[in-house]
Amino acid sequence: EDLNGDYEGYLVGLINSCEPVPNKDNLSVLKVDVGSGTDLQIVTNAPNVSEGKRVVVATVGSKVRINGDETEVKKVAVGGVPSEGMLCDSPMLGWV
Repeated sequence: EDLNGDYEGYLVGLINSCEPVPNKDNLSVLKVDVGSGTDLQIVTNAPNVSEGKRVVVATVGSKVRINGDETEVKKVAVGGVPSEGMLCDSPMLGWV
């Protein structure tokens, strides 16, 4: 299977900080080092994130599959907090 382009814009990052989003249950704001020199701020509802973990990040402009539908990752506000990417779980990566 040819995977060229399927993971364009995906990077492995290191979570440098993980804080709850004020007044938003189940949301965390992360600072993630993807090697660009500046940490990305990413808001997530993933329950298993913590400082020091490595994660797969879909950066702004990359395409992800959510419930079988392809969508482009954009810089958006989640829970009122700017988010510059998306963490990817195994179904989004096509691993299950």
